[in-house]
Amino acid sequence: MDILLINLNNFIDEHGQESKFRVKQVGSPPLGLLYVAQLLLENGYNVKVYDQNVTVAENFEVLKLIKKLNPKIVGFSVLIDNLWTVKDIQEKLKKWNPNIITVAGNYFATFFPEKLMREIDFDFCIRGEGEFTFLNLVEHLDKKKVNFHNYKRAYFSRK
Repeated sequence: MDILLINLNNFIDEHGQESKFRVKQVGSPPLGLLYVAQLLLENGYNVKVYDQNVTVAENFEVLKLIKKLNPKIVGFSVLIDNLWTVKDIQEKLKKWNPNIITVAGNYFATFFPEKLMREIDFDFCIRGEGEFTFLNLVEHLDKKKVNFHNYKRAYFSRK
C-alpha cells in the first residue's frame, strides 16, 4: 500500500486566495510525520514524506507530485497556520481522485477534531501521538486482522 505523508506551508489564506504573507515554518524536519513513516516502513509499507517547507513548491506542483505518486493514503500534518493550504490541496486531491483516503493529524487535529472534520472533508482524523494509531488504521484499511477500536487515540471517519 502506497502512503504519502505531507507537511504543507501557509500558501493559502482563510479566503482561499494566495497568501500575501508566507512565513517559513520551523526550520526543523517534521518529526511527527517521520516517526509515523518509520513505523510504517518497519511494518512493510511503502511510504514517502514530502515537506513543502523545504521545497517551497507551489500548490499546483504539490498536486502534480501527488498525482505522479498516486498513493492510496495521504496523511496531512495540520497546524493552524497551514490549515487553508491543507484545505486547498485536500479538496483538489479529492476532486482528482475521490477514492484516495485522506488522514489529518498534528495539533489542529488533536485539539479541534470536530471543527477540522466539518471544515475539510477528511476521511479520518487522528488525535494525539498518532504513530501506532496511524499504523493500525493502515492495517485495518489493508484488511489485515486488526481491531482498531482497541487504541485510546480517537479518530473519526466522516463515512
